[in-house]
Amino acid sequence: MVVRGLLQIHLVDARDLKAMDTTSRMDPYVILRYMGQERKSRVLREGGSNPTWNETFTFQAEYPSPDNQHNLVLKIMDEDTFSADDFAGAATINVGDLVQLGAEKGSAELPPHRYRVVLADRSYQGDIRVGVSFKRKVLLDSLPLFPIWICLFSRVNHGGDIGGWKVSGGVRDGGGGRGVAGRWWRLIV
Repeated sequence: MVVRGLLQIHLVDARDLKAMDTTSRMDPYVILRYMGQERKSRVLREGGSNPTWNETFTFQAEYPSPDNQHNLVLKIMDEDTFSADDFAGAATINVGDLVQLGAEKGSAELPPHRYRVVLADRSYQGDIRVGVSFKRKVLLDSLPLFPIWICLFSRVNHGGDIGGWKVSGGVRDGGGGRGVAGRWWRLIV
C-alpha cells in the first residue's frame, strides 16, 4: 500500500558559503528538488556568505516511492544581474527513513540540522541548516469502498432513508431507476 503525505522543509540559513563574486556580496537563493518537484527560495540581496532565509516549503511525498529515491537536493545559487547565476554548492539529504517513520506513525520530524555544502570540484565549503518533517495525509481515493457499500445497502434495505433524509428519485418511487446507490456512487467516485 502506498502512503501519501506532505514533506515540509524548513530552510533556515547557511554559513561560510564560498563567495562567487569578487566585486560584490553574494545574492544567494536555494533551489529545492524532491521527487520531480521543485521550489525556489527568495533571493537575499546582498545576503553574503551567511544568509538567513527562514522559509518553509511543502512537497507531495509517498512511501514507498516509485523509484525508492527519497533525496532532497538543495542547490545554492548566487544571482547575477548581467550574467548567468553562479553555482555556489549543493547539499543532498536522504529523507527516506523519515518518510518511512512518518508513514508508519502518522508523522515524523527532524529538527533543523546543519549539512555540509559540496562545491562543483567536490570539495566542502560551508553548511546549510534545514529542518524536515513528514505528515501522513489520508486521501479519499485510498479508502476502501467495502465498508461504505455495507452501510449504504443496509440503509437502502431498511426504510429508504439515509441519515434521516427521505430517499426520492429511486426505484421505489419511479424516479429514474438508479436509486440511492447510483447517487452515492457519483458522490464517492
